[in-house]
Amino acid sequence: MSGPPKTKRRDKKRRGFFLFLLLMAAGFLIAGAVALYKASGLLQLHDPPKRADAIVVLGGSPVRAFHAAHLYRDGYAPVVYVDKPVPSSGDVRIRAAGIEWPREEDLTAQVLLKEGVPQRVIRFYGTTTSTAEEADVLARIFTAKPCGLLVVTSPSHTRRARMIFRDAMPECAVTVVGAPDEELPAAWWRSQDAARQVLLETVKILFYKLGGRYYSGS
Repeated sequence: MSGPPKTKRRDKKRRGFFLFLLLMAAGFLIAGAVALYKASGLLQLHDPPKRADAIVVLGGSPVRAFHAAHLYRDGYAPVVYVDKPVPSSGDVRIRAAGIEWPREEDLTAQVLLKEGVPQRVIRFYGTTTSTAEEADVLARIFTAKPCGLLVVTSPSHTRRARMIFRDAMPECAVTVVGAPDEELPAAWWRSQDAARQVLLETVKILFYKLGGRYYSGS
């Protein structure tokens, strides 16, 4: 004997609702899989460099200085700003043991000098522990409006860096370029280093979008 019509309708609606949830979940999974597959292209911006008031080398890798020097020699900006990252606990321990261990900003400056950038145009800023803090420090330096910055970083970091700098310096024309030496491969999952960069940057973008910030004083 079949149940009351109201019960049948209620069961049908419930099944339809669960089916809708399953389809939504499947859609999100597929979209996420496609985004991960194309993560290399999604994370890396390829904006052409533009003339600016200053070239900025973000902290993280002295290798970025090679491209910054190239941009300086091509006349994109008259000065180069170099970040002074907060030393890691490992850096501090090595130096405490009396071992010569160059600071990242010193290595960056050495690359710039070797590549033809005069000492007089190299300026340091910081000390910082995150891209958000770098952007905040530079916003306090470049107070004139309008202003222009040409930011150099790793290709995998370009999208997040542009996002952060445009939030922190809305009245400044910020162009973010990736150092070609560190380009991510399309098949990023085949390289341990590329996979680490993709996964880390994805998490950091989500963290930033949710309001997460790191500062050296915190």
